[in-house]
Amino acid sequence: MDIRHTITRFGATALIGCGLAVTAIPATFAQNGEESVTYVYADKAASHISEVWYKGETLKITGEGFLTQDGTSGSTIAIKLNKGTVKIDGKDYLEVQADEKGNFSVSIPWQDDLDERISVDVYLLSGSLKDNDTARGGKAATVKIEARSVQEATPSVPSSPRSRVCERFCFGNRFRGGYPLRFCGAFRLCYRLGFWC
Repeated sequence: MDIRHTITRFGATALIGCGLAVTAIPATFAQNGEESVTYVYADKAASHISEVWYKGETLKITGEGFLTQDGTSGSTIAIKLNKGTVKIDGKDYLEVQADEKGNFSVSIPWQDDLDERISVDVYLLSGSLKDNDTARGGKAATVKIEARSVQEATPSVPSSPRSRVCERFCFGNRFRGGYPLRFCGAFRLCYRLGFWC
């Protein structure tokens, strides 16, 4: 047993002995291709909240293990933004019902109160909206608010080898006989626009 293993085991033992074992653990994982914050509660229930809330879009929240105390049905969860100061469709909280396995998934619509903010705290609470429910609470995540960057792809128009040659060498244009002409240096000839060059 090396010294690092000994120190690690001693540190963990000291934490447990002092009653400091962590029961709620925020961590970052991927959700639907985007980063999400995972929060694990004392009863092993876990929530997953998108790390970034893009302006004008919905916020994805999922959870598993949200069961009543006897484990026979899903919990009823209240989701609050900034402890209810930021309303969700005019209400202090959004009520969500987990299924019989304790799973739930919800998308919170964008709220106008968030327009000038750079972040918002998300709280998940249970225990008071349903009899025999498991009590849970606390801030599950601080979500960053950002504008999604949109890169407009410029469509490229395929060109023929002839037009590519002319594109390289043609320059200038002037009207002669009522038609715009270009000088094609590749062949040292002038062609009416729309033909060859």
